[in-house]
Amino acid sequence: MPVYYDRSGNPVTVGGDAQKDALMIDIKNLLSLDSARITALEGMHDTEFTLPVLRLTGDTSKMTKDKAVTLDAEFTDGVRSFKCKAKTKWQGQSSLNYPKKNYNIKFIDGNGNKVIMSFKDWFPTNGYHIKANYGDYSLVRNVVGVQLGRKIYPNLYPNNARGVVDSFPIILYINNEWWGCYTWNLSQNADLFAMDESNENHMCFRPSNDGWEVQYFEDRIHDDPIAYQIEKLTRMVNWTKTCTNAEFSADVEDYFDLDSLRYYWLMMDIAGAGDSMVNNSTWASWDGNKWYVLWYDADIIFGWNPPLYPSNVDLIALSKTQEWAHKYNPIWDKLYATDYTALCEIYAKLRQTVFTDAQTIIGYFTAYRDQWGADNFAHENQKWNEKLHPEWDITQCGTWITERLAYCDTKYGYST
Repeated sequence: MPVYYDRSGNPVTVGGDAQKDALMIDIKNLLSLDSARITALEGMHDTEFTLPVLRLTGDTSKMTKDKAVTLDAEFTDGVRSFKCKAKTKWQGQSSLNYPKKNYNIKFIDGNGNKVIMSFKDWFPTNGYHIKANYGDYSLVRNVVGVQLGRKIYPNLYPNNARGVVDSFPIILYINNEWWGCYTWNLSQNADLFAMDESNENHMCFRPSNDGWEVQYFEDRIHDDPIAYQIEKLTRMVNWTKTCTNAEFSADVEDYFDLDSLRYYWLMMDIAGAGDSMVNNSTWASWDGNKWYVLWYDADIIFGWNPPLYPSNVDLIALSKTQEWAHKYNPIWDKLYATDYTALCEIYAKLRQTVFTDAQTIIGYFTAYRDQWGADNFAHENQKWNEKLHPEWDITQCGTWITERLAYCDTKYGYST
C-alpha cells in the first residue's frame, strides 16, 4: 500500500483523485524533508535543469527479465534529488540480446511501500522504463517517433488516456560506473491507459514477434488475464484473420475504433515501421468489444536497417514474404484495401501539420540528442564500441525521410 505525505511531511492515507492531486509536495518543502520519507514528487523535470542522473547501486548478478533485484537508487537533476530503493529487472524483447540493457524499475521505500513520483505532466506512479536505445546509433529514433505519435494522436483514446509514452534524457550510473546515455520513459501500465485493473472490460495486450496469434499476446496490465478477457481478445484476432475484405469494410467498427487504425497505419507507413505491424503494436479496449491500437514502441523507424527497410519499402508486401511472415497482420492488408480514400485524406492532413518536411522532423532528433551534449555522446560511443552501424545516424535518417515522404506522396496521391 503506497504511503503519501502532505506538505508538512506528515504521513496521510487517502484515495482517489485526492491522492494524486492534493498531496503532491512542492520543491521547497521537498528539499526540507528527509529523503527516506519522500513518496510523492512534483515538477521533477522542467525547462530549467542540468542533465538528470540516476545512480543504481547493488548486486546485479542475478538480474534477468523475469527476476528483479532490489538496488539503491539516487536521482538528481542538479537542483532536486531523491533516494530510495528500486526493484530493477531487464526490459524488452530482442534488446535483451544487447550488452547495454533496458531496465524496468519500480521505486519502493525500505519497507517495500511504493514510492510514487510525478515528472513533467505525467500521472503519479512508481514504475518507469530506463531505455538504452542501444540498437540505434542516433539514440533518439524511438523518442522522436513517440513525440510524433503524440502529435497525431491527441484525444483519441477513451478516459483521456495518454496511450503514448513520454520521456526525458538522463545519464545512468551502475555501481558508480558511467553506464551511458539513457532515456527515462513512462512504462506500460494501467495508469498510462487510464484503466482500472479490477474492471474486467479494461484490457491491454501486446503480441510478441512470433506472429498474430492469440497465444503470442502478453497482458500489459494484469499478471494473469481472466478467461473472459482471453475470449474477447480471441474474438478480435480470429475475426481479422477470417473476414473477407467486404466483411471487414462493413463490420470493422464493431471490433475497432476506425480512426485508431487509420492513424496508426499512416504513422507506421510513413515511418517505415515494419516492426510495428505485429510485435511493437499494443491493443487496448475499455469496453471489451472495441479495440484501439496504440503507438507505443517506435525504435525501428525512419531507415533503421535500410537494407531491410529502404525508403520505398512496401510494408504489407514485405510481411507477406516467407522470411517476414511473422510480421504479417491481416488488419493492415484489409484496411489499406478497403479504406484507401479515407487514408489519403488523413495523409494529406498529416503532411500539412506533422510531417511537413524532413528538416522539421530531423530538428526533433537534434534537439533531443543535444540535451546529452557532445561529450556524453562521444563517451557513449566509446563505452559501447560494439554498437552496430554508425552510418545509420541522423544524416542518413534525414535522407531516408526525404525519400520516404516522396514515396508516400505518390502512394497516397498528395502534392504540395
